[in-house]
Amino acid sequence: MKKLVLGMATLLLTGVGYSQTYFSEDFESGLGNWTLVDSDGDGNKWNTYDVSSVYPDQANVATSASWNGNPLTPDNWLISSAINLTGVTGEVKFNWKAWGQDPDFANEKYSVYVGTTNNIATLISNGASFYNDGTTMTGTPKSDTIDISSFAGQTIYVAFRHHDVTDKFRLNIDDVKIYSPVDNDLSVKSILVDGPIIGNRTFTFKVTNEGANTISNFDVEYSIAGNTQTKNVTGANLASGASYTFTASFNITTSGNTSVSANIITTDEDMSNNSKTKIFNFYPTVLQYQATDIHGNSFDLYNRLSQGQAIVLDFMASWCSPCQSSTPALSQFIQNNGSGNGKVEALAISVEPTDNNSVVAGLNWNGGYYAYPKFAYTVDNDNNYYHYAVNHAFNEDGYIPFFVMICPNVNDPANSTIIKHDAGWVNGMFNAYQTALNSCPSATYAGISMDEKTTIEFAAYPNPASTELNIEFTLDTKNDVQISMLNTMGQVVSSQVMNSIVGDQMITLNVADLESGMYIVKIKTNNGESVKRVSVIK
Repeated sequence: MKKLVLGMATLLLTGVGYSQTYFSEDFESGLGNWTLVDSDGDGNKWNTYDVSSVYPDQANVATSASWNGNPLTPDNWLISSAINLTGVTGEVKFNWKAWGQDPDFANEKYSVYVGTTNNIATLISNGASFYNDGTTMTGTPKSDTIDISSFAGQTIYVAFRHHDVTDKFRLNIDDVKIYSPVDNDLSVKSILVDGPIIGNRTFTFKVTNEGANTISNFDVEYSIAGNTQTKNVTGANLASGASYTFTASFNITTSGNTSVSANIITTDEDMSNNSKTKIFNFYPTVLQYQATDIHGNSFDLYNRLSQGQAIVLDFMASWCSPCQSSTPALSQFIQNNGSGNGKVEALAISVEPTDNNSVVAGLNWNGGYYAYPKFAYTVDNDNNYYHYAVNHAFNEDGYIPFFVMICPNVNDPANSTIIKHDAGWVNGMFNAYQTALNSCPSATYAGISMDEKTTIEFAAYPNPASTELNIEFTLDTKNDVQISMLNTMGQVVSSQVMNSIVGDQMITLNVADLESGMYIVKIKTNNGESVKRVSVIK
């Protein structure tokens, strides 16, 4: 099986407390308040990246690369806007999280500067306030704190410099805070959900003791999609830096954005961090897929599911040898169940950006069996792949071929049931798909009628055909005649109209460009229509 890189392994992280906060940055709104300087001149600067699928307590982070397919030698600066500490006295702390994105190449190096100017030369001249030589860097977010009390009463700037390193991956920075400790302070640290698919979801709320004193009793008001409840906590005995978590279940019934919030209603010395709101985007079980195959035929997944046809999504790429190896077996499975005109159809969906119509059309992998529809690459292909691989967590390591079998919900296609999925291919695996299909009672699709009916006698030969199909018939009276050839999805692949004809007729249809499979020839006259089944082989 082949692998598509989606991200690193999920890791755990620990929280650190803060209190009276003068400056904070979680990069959820981007880097608009920061100055980015590419001192090494390679065109690569700090940017933001969403790591929430790997690090659940983080989302957008500031990131700088030391490798992007080729080794880089970064000297990249991330400099804050002015931070006003003019009214501040006493102890002041500066805290942030840093880590290497790839646990196997985590030892990124960086420096942190604090000063009363954002001039790089001056910051360097005055010296770094912190330097990490990479030896303590891991793939887990690590919190570091320095004392900057000497800057109390001034306007300052802080800067992160990624440098002195090459050929690792990315340095991530998040949760930058400047604060003064207080005795009693709780904060809403995070709000998480166990998955992005609609249905019964579990939300986890984390509250952290940011102050110096142990806290035992407090109340948290939380709201999910406008439904508000209060959590009364007693006897928690939270030491400084410790966290309390609680969960709440809620049935998400509609896709789209859902607002979830938490608010600590117990008064403490810093109320600025007592609340948090997160917007979660939830998805239906099955995403809509509307696309045009390599032959120009339109396909609508929801429409097909609503008609009672099960669907196997085959995510593949032209360079993927296991994809090629699996195709004859899947083609045979579909052929055994009606060649796409029965209760199951398969779709070959490329996730390779260079797989255009020409490339995909050249993949004659079906081994003489039914050629199920193929779809060249689009961004929507990637979106569907990600939905099933990551949102459903069926294939988080990112392999192809990747198969997803959907049992239709004819009344609500978006909430159809996924009854089988596999990343990779082994010989004989589609026997289990037959078993799954047999257990899908809603898969009753019969497609267009395959029953041969006769209003006018006609012959279609050779059958099977390879390059040409001859149609012969005789008309006793003048008629307008339409001859159509349809695939098993009911889509017209060839059509001719002849007006006011009579007598013996022979029409030759070019089938050289059609894929192997079953087709229907329909002759329609003023008196009705006649239908025959024909096969095309290559």
